[in-house]
Amino acid sequence: MNLKKYLKTWEGTQTENKWGRIFQGGLIAIVFLLVVQVFSKETIVTIQPFTLTEEAWVTKNNASQSYKEAWGFAFAQLLGNVTPGTVDFVKERITPLLSPSIYQDVIDAIEIQAQQIKNDRVTMRFEPRFC
Repeated sequence: MNLKKYLKTWEGTQTENKWGRIFQGGLIAIVFLLVVQVFSKETIVTIQPFTLTEEAWVTKNNASQSYKEAWGFAFAQLLGNVTPGTVDFVKERITPLLSPSIYQDVIDAIEIQAQQIKNDRVTMRFEPRFC
């Protein structure tokens, strides 16, 4: 039978509507599943230390050794190269990265050392040596 001729009949129109509703229902179900998937997915935040040179991975509760070492190296470079002029900058950069459990202790230590560096006009320098 000719499809154009069939769709012009009342029965053809009803069949087309039936299939249209089935496809629309399927599309609605797919959209619903995608919405559920989007809202149930955990947020991924990527913070990459500037010292990262190898491939690294981070999960909710753990990270690769190279990632931890890169952050340690970044902190060492930041805290190890301080002058009286950069003390406040270093403090501003370190504070958002600290864990709440050690935040106050570290801030107090940085405040004391910052005041000593400013008073004594001392410059600290850190140069890593890889063996």
